[in-house]
Amino acid sequence: MAKYYNLLYFAVLACFLFCLVSTPRPCEGKVAYQVLVPNNPSITLDPSALQVLADGKQYENLKQNGRTVEAVVVQDVHAVPRSVWDILLDFNSYSTRIPAVQTSKNYFLEERTKQQHTRKKQLQQLMYTQMKIKILLFNFNIFVRHEIFEDSMKLTWTLDTANKSDLQNLDGMWHVTPHPTNSNWSRVYYSVTVSFCDWVPTIILQLLKKPCLRMATSWIKVYSELLAAGPDPQTYCTWTENGQQCSPNEMTSRRAAIPNGNTLLLEQPAVGIRRYILVGLVLLLVLANLYLCLERMAT
Repeated sequence: MAKYYNLLYFAVLACFLFCLVSTPRPCEGKVAYQVLVPNNPSITLDPSALQVLADGKQYENLKQNGRTVEAVVVQDVHAVPRSVWDILLDFNSYSTRIPAVQTSKNYFLEERTKQQHTRKKQLQQLMYTQMKIKILLFNFNIFVRHEIFEDSMKLTWTLDTANKSDLQNLDGMWHVTPHPTNSNWSRVYYSVTVSFCDWVPTIILQLLKKPCLRMATSWIKVYSELLAAGPDPQTYCTWTENGQQCSPNEMTSRRAAIPNGNTLLLEQPAVGIRRYILVGLVLLLVLANLYLCLERMAT
């Protein structure tokens, strides 16, 4: 009879661990950090950062303190700011553009009058969006309050504390500006501070923070450049104050990569060999304990 109790113990333990990682427990969302702005000294681009951008890569500054991750990303996009801005504001399409986002749906919009948003630093809209995000076996249901500053093309976000989210804190910003030297290009700034609840292991954050950051930011460059291509594969179209302007250029091959329906699903990023080593060690320990248990029951 004892061996059946041991088998039942392992079954219950396995179910408990699976439920622990697959069913997050909501924690009280709160705003505890100040969002960075593009002219903040912490986003000043030194010569090495400018060289990274010149090489066609995105500049990243990432740090972790316990379960809090702070990040700054700057990238140059071959599309005019208006085109990039319109794609950023299409919140309902995030689920088809960002791999980890399972669903994304706006549930409330608050428009500001001219008098209101003049006193509120040109804040013109408040958009509330519910998103369901899945990273490995972890599911996060979050309610996000977006502040839209149309005149300066700045988008900030925090948690909607009227609803329960599966994050402790979320505070971030997108800011789209014209490129300082290249016409028909944009320089896009991104900053975020996110604090996870205590049921998320810090080792998981250590392994996944960099690939998740790239997944959360690289899509805007891909879509802005690909979707700027015109219907003629020999042309490249951008949106300017005078309407859509097209001219031949090197974007032809990139446009050919767009599937039917202009939907591009980016691949999930690899998290590196450390993740597989960690998972392998855990499985090895489980099998060793199971073997010892069965050996004990047989004697």
